[in-house]
Amino acid sequence: MHKIFSLCGVLFAVAFCVLVASCEVSHKYECKKYLSGGYPVFPYNLDYPEKVHYLSISLEEVSALSYWRDNSLMCVNDERGIVYEYNLDMNKITQRYRFGKSGDYEGVEVVGEDIYVLSSGGKIYKIMVSDKSESPVRVQTYSTPLSSRNNCEGLGYDRRTKSLLIALKGKAFLRKGKKGFRGVWGFSLINLKLDSLPRYVISLAKVREAMYSWENKSEITLEKKRSESGKRSINFRPSSISVHPLTGNIYLLGSVGKLLLILNHSGDLLGVVALDPILFKQPEGLCFSPNGTLYISNEGRGGKANILEFSYKR
Repeated sequence: MHKIFSLCGVLFAVAFCVLVASCEVSHKYECKKYLSGGYPVFPYNLDYPEKVHYLSISLEEVSALSYWRDNSLMCVNDERGIVYEYNLDMNKITQRYRFGKSGDYEGVEVVGEDIYVLSSGGKIYKIMVSDKSESPVRVQTYSTPLSSRNNCEGLGYDRRTKSLLIALKGKAFLRKGKKGFRGVWGFSLINLKLDSLPRYVISLAKVREAMYSWENKSEITLEKKRSESGKRSINFRPSSISVHPLTGNIYLLGSVGKLLLILNHSGDLLGVVALDPILFKQPEGLCFSPNGTLYISNEGRGGKANILEFSYKR
């Protein structure tokens, strides 16, 4: 009798393990791509990160990242006035640079040897790090006409115009404007001023229409495509922006809406990727290495924050 029960127990355990394994295999991350005819191939497989870097509690609320040097990233926690240097080979924070008081910091971008940090209220901090100086960190602050109503979230760098790109999660314009638009503004590093007009204005209605049109190519008339696409609502609020170092295309990441938009330098929409919400639980930061490797960070949301690494497919 004991042997029968033992055998039953073993069989049950094996069956349970097989069931669990089959469940794990059956779940597959799936990021859906919507691509224009002029952009037929998306150069990243966002379903399968090459590496996952788990972050310490200091970066549980990692809000932005930028490639630094020597396979390291600069990261910010949105509540602390500290820039963290995170080494990807060692998988740990190797340096901390305090530049300000506690606040709401949402963007970071490395330009040359300088580090720029963006606050949600539109203030820009230039952080100059030196190993030789008695004061290892010097900070300059620039104010802009942007405010917390604009909810500044993403910071990138456009080499062509030598300007920072600021992605807005809130109001797209400085004054009253129509709803349903998202704005990207330029801040010149030559004259240290914000552009008088948005660099890019993104219509959510046109994004929705493009997604539906690219998904159903030539199946129905354009009029019907527009009519049907209008029934689908999308919610996209940028949380990060970065310019691809090899193609010059602009990548806009939205944690709200779980979308990744790809634009060319003229602002034309090339593609949209709907991110898998399990893999990308709260994507807040995005950046590239010089060879095109893509990094996307997720806040912890009660668990461990991480950085997902994706190689560039030429």
